[in-house]
Amino acid sequence: MVFVKGQKAWNKGIKHTRETREKMSKSHLGLKHTQESIEKIREWHTGLRWTDSQRKKLSGKNHWSWRGDSVTYRVLHKYIARNKGKPQICQSCGKNGVRLHWANTDGKYTKDLDTWISLCVSCHKKFDKKLL
Repeated sequence: MVFVKGQKAWNKGIKHTRETREKMSKSHLGLKHTQESIEKIREWHTGLRWTDSQRKKLSGKNHWSWRGDSVTYRVLHKYIARNKGKPQICQSCGKNGVRLHWANTDGKYTKDLDTWISLCVSCHKKFDKKLL
């Protein structure tokens, strides 16, 4: 369970009675994973594969965290890098082998790959000043 800062655990402060602690202790006695049970668990986990229908159900617009075009700045840049690849050359000055960024040309920050160009850091700063 993931907790947010300031959120309390659901079981914080719960005190078990002596009788309950003894019952839990007895129920856990002798419970040890044997090598055979560990191998069965590993075998079961390694054989898990998503079916095509499961993939379709959990992808794109059907996914619970789908936001459409209202994605965050960082996620949008990851999407662009994943689909366009790593920038190789600055399209403004022609430098290569330096730090390069994907820069948005229209200022709307959409997923349209045609509106993104690769620029070096200095050209990107100059470009953004002109755009503002």
